Amino acid sequence: MSSALKGGLALGGVGAAAGGGYLIHSSLPKEEPKTSLASKLEEDKFTPLNLDTSKTENQNSPWKKILSSYKSLTASKTEFKIGNLSLKSDDNKGINQLKDACSDLLKTLEDSSNFASNYKLASRWCVEPISISSLLSKRGTPHLNTTESEDTEAWTALAKKYEEHKKTNKELMDGVSWTEVSNTDYTANINQIKSACNTRKDKSSHDDEAFEKHLREVQTWCTAIK
Repeated sequence: MSSALKGGLALGGVGAAAGGGYLIHSSLPKEEPKTSLASKLEEDKFTPLNLDTSKTENQNSPWKKILSSYKSLTASKTEFKIGNLSLKSDDNKGINQLKDACSDLLKTLEDSSNFASNYKLASRWCVEPISISSLLSKRGTPHLNTTESEDTEAWTALAKKYEEHKKTNKELMDGVSWTEVSNTDYTANINQIKSACNTRKDKSSHDDEAFEKHLREVQTWCTAIK
């Protein structure tokens, strides 16, 4: 066999091996990019705040509300702290501390062991303050009307669902005094549920200690059953 032919076969073998390697590589499943905490918050209709520490926030900035609530809540409730973050007395420095802390939180990836706990902190301290009713509207599940004689069928369906939960000892909503239903008249109980919904719908993400609980309750008992 000639040297040229031997060389050609050798090169062909290398090419085949390289080609096979390419085929194997290209057939491997591509790893999906992991969701960041910032993306998850946006998916859940929160709006992450700007994190630019070179910017001085004015008095109408949502960061001012966040700063005030952080100082107030963490003074007695350490579970609301971002790590061991204690803020400086100067407002601008304190806000920049929060921005830096939020910058780290928002980078958390979904497969991280602290994703859920960081989500709770970030949805309170790193997003534009938003009320429960506004958040649910953005999610496409608006709060039912509690002041007019509207949505009667929807409220009756919720009252019946509440009755079933009560009978089976499932999770209910604080502040509802249930009365036994007579002749399928749920009016008194509907009014109780409406009243409890009213006390929750305007709760805000940044200053309500039980925001997550109240959000779940309103979504369950104050929006139309789907």
